[in-house]
Amino acid sequence: MHFCAAHEMRLLVLVFLMGTAVYACGSPTTDTHANIDEAKSEALQQGSIVRGALERSYLIYVPSGALAAGRPLPLVMVFHGAFGTAEAIAAQSRFHCIAKRDGFLVV
Repeated sequence: MHFCAAHEMRLLVLVFLMGTAVYACGSPTTDTHANIDEAKSEALQQGSIVRGALERSYLIYVPSGALAAGRPLPLVMVFHGAFGTAEAIAAQSRFHCIAKRDGFLVV
């Protein structure tokens, strides 16, 4: 009987720690909120993909002059965690700033 109680307690602690980690990874900080406006002003274009009954939205950043260069560009895909949004991960990661500097596409 004692073993079961200890096992249940360890399981409860593990579930709590995993939940805390998931929440911390997905929760925006104050800086993130400030960066969302900056990300929106960087000409991030919205789009969506429909697969069956599901519609998934995304943001894409294309550096200015990239299409006029007439050469292929690298593509970086940035994925948010559970319950995240495209706007929040764009503000958190700021990959559009790196893409602007180094000349690649970000989705």
